[in-house]
Amino acid sequence: MDFEYIAEVDDDELKAIVAQQSVIGVLRNVDLEFCEIGSGIYRSPIGSLDVNFHQVLIVGYGFVDQYGKPYWIIQNSYGESWGEGGFGYVYRLIKRGRGSEFHAVAYPTKCGYPRKKDGV
Repeated sequence: MDFEYIAEVDDDELKAIVAQQSVIGVLRNVDLEFCEIGSGIYRSPIGSLDVNFHQVLIVGYGFVDQYGKPYWIIQNSYGESWGEGGFGYVYRLIKRGRGSEFHAVAYPTKCGYPRKKDGV
């Protein structure tokens, strides 16, 4: 299996990929707020000089509340006590050509899937 790696993430392009499959996302400038997230939408601190990266699995996207704040649905490796049962939300930029909360993303390419069974 091969992986596709995207270093300059456009959230509009990422939305199309996540609609097909889960994607590994590398968040930039993760801070204490991320570690203690509850049900809110996480957004990296603006102007932070920290260079902390953290990988998550991007499993979906959507909008929240009456103001239409867009978000990514992520699964974190911290276990079920983090976020909402191990899942959380990351702010999604919906304007084409703008950067992303994700420093990079990667996803497997589906060569030869599904496999054919012998004799079938």
